[in-house]
Amino acid sequence: RALHLAQREYSWLADAREPEQTGEPFARVIVRLERQNPAVATEAVAAVFASFAGLLVTFIGETLTTGLLRKAWPKAFSDAHREES
Repeated sequence: RALHLAQREYSWLADAREPEQTGEPFARVIVRLERQNPAVATEAVAAVFASFAGLLVTFIGETLTTGLLRKAWPKAFSDAHREES
């Protein structure tokens, strides 16, 4: 779903949803990202991740989502934000 939402802005991701015969579910996504300018690929990945995080907030709430993301990427969260919570 997050990939689908990001396709609105990055239409070249559209065909990436279909897995290749390799058994790797994101093989086509990786190939399509590699074909892009690195800055554009980074923006697209950020859009997919933002959509994923937004969906996760919808499903389990902001507190649980923030906790999970903080555990996965502790350096991405500032201590100032943690103190506000």
